[in-house]
Amino acid sequence: MSIFVRQTINRKHAELAKTLCEERVTKPIKKDLLKLVSASKKIWRQAIQNLSRDGRKLKLPYELREDPKTYALDGLVIARTLGISDKQSLLPLQVFSLFYLAVHVVDDLAEDYPKFYAQFKIAERYACFEEQVIKEVLPFSYTLNSVLSVYRMLASDSRYAKNGDRTFLELMTNLGAFTHFFLLEQTELPPERILQIKERGVSGVATSMIADLFCLEDVFNHRTATNLKKALHYLGSLTQFTDDLRDYDVDCAKGNANLMASLEAKFEATAQEKFRQWYIREEEMMLDSFRNSGLDINTDLLRAVPWYPSVITAR
Repeated sequence: MSIFVRQTINRKHAELAKTLCEERVTKPIKKDLLKLVSASKKIWRQAIQNLSRDGRKLKLPYELREDPKTYALDGLVIARTLGISDKQSLLPLQVFSLFYLAVHVVDDLAEDYPKFYAQFKIAERYACFEEQVIKEVLPFSYTLNSVLSVYRMLASDSRYAKNGDRTFLELMTNLGAFTHFFLLEQTELPPERILQIKERGVSGVATSMIADLFCLEDVFNHRTATNLKKALHYLGSLTQFTDDLRDYDVDCAKGNANLMASLEAKFEATAQEKFRQWYIREEEMMLDSFRNSGLDINTDLLRAVPWYPSVITAR
């Protein structure tokens, strides 16, 4: 049975994606990824319970629709690889799930407003004000809800007593900075620029925040933590490489920045080879950073993480 599942990947890119995927994902590794899906969805549900509770305190006229995400899966792989227990990673990954949800919501808000508001369900008693809620209330009130929940969760955990304010500031600063790219996403950008601001500047930076939420400087030391955070930055970038393969048709239809599409515009017939070379280069920088951390890390599962949606049919 093939490991790779084509899903939404354009037929012309299927062989490239299949080769890259199956060089990194074996059947045992696929099984290990599958085992984490349920746990990651449980973390998501707990995070949303916190978000909903704060939403009720704010008396918001809506709630998030029930659609379990696996945003915590990458973090679970990272935690288990580094020897951090599931219990210790529970709250950090709940916070990360809300942060990563906010990244997606802000992206949708900038480029696809109907997709943004489709994620919410208006309370029945406000049904007659639905249009007003959608246009005027949702964006700022959802942001307020997210900021409150993330801050409260960090403040509730003693491990953030020393650096909680700094971590919160970095989360919110990064989220605000991402809007700069989301506003540029429908302009023509060269592939080098897309790599820097979409793959690395958004996805890379977002994933690297797991290092701060795990307080890796307290777990290890500054040198080790710095290299681990750098490695996670490249891991996040690699997940955007694979996202751009899966989202190619949608991005092309909407005029959104897409690394593969931009490579095709610049390099034409050699675009897929360039994509492969850039992917391998990004992966090597990730592996070098893990090696420079000084830890003896098995990176097999980490190398497979970017291909997780392409080996499991149900995300």
